[in-house]
Amino acid sequence: MDKRQLGAIAAVVLCLWGALEFASLERTWNAQFRDPYLIASQHQRFEGARQIIPADAVVSYLTDLEAGSVQWSAAFNGAQYVLAPRLLEDGAKREWLLVNYGKAADFAALAQQHGYRVERDFQNGVLVMRKQEAR
Repeated sequence: MDKRQLGAIAAVVLCLWGALEFASLERTWNAQFRDPYLIASQHQRFEGARQIIPADAVVSYLTDLEAGSVQWSAAFNGAQYVLAPRLLEDGAKREWLLVNYGKAADFAALAQQHGYRVERDFQNGVLVMRKQEAR
């Protein structure tokens, strides 16, 4: 066996060893940090909203999280995933508004401020609001 063959065998062995180490590290990481952004629990939180909002709706989205933060992105994308095929867009301008708050707030005042009425408060920081009709 020449040096090139030994080098190739060594490279293959090192690659396999690296892959096994990586798989072990991933398994440990996933066991410790199963769902850091609680995406799995979002199905239950948004189930009522799924039942109220039409499947073909484009829905405005409002939250108390800082826009552009990792938490905001995780909350928005988690809600978008659970509510699909409905589409979410940031802000308050569509007929339907999904409110996703982590803290208690005066939701009636929030609705009035944006020209909505509370359609349903699910008591878990999730509310569905609907645009008030112009009179």
